[in-house]
Amino acid sequence: SLDFRDALSTLIDGATELLDVDRGSILLVDAEAGTLRIEIARGIDPKVVESTRIRLGQGIAGTVADTGEPIVAQDVRELPSWRSSPNKFGSCSLANAVSG
Repeated sequence: SLDFRDALSTLIDGATELLDVDRGSILLVDAEAGTLRIEIARGIDPKVVESTRIRLGQGIAGTVADTGEPIVAQDVRELPSWRSSPNKFGSCSLANAVSG
């Protein structure tokens, strides 16, 4: 049987292949710290993976994680929670999902 990390690895591999993207990550909530952290990633510098922390309620991913409510948008750059400054990934997040 798969352990949790193997399951996440299978999930991110399938998602990046299905979406035909070069980079992807799965973030998990660190309830004690009140942040999201990257648990598993593809195509992202390991230093970025290790150092990334997103406060709950911050940005798109932090807002979705904080509220548990999905955000659906045709263009994420039009959302108030969109950051106009470049991020560490050199790209933008196009899909966020939270499981309760």
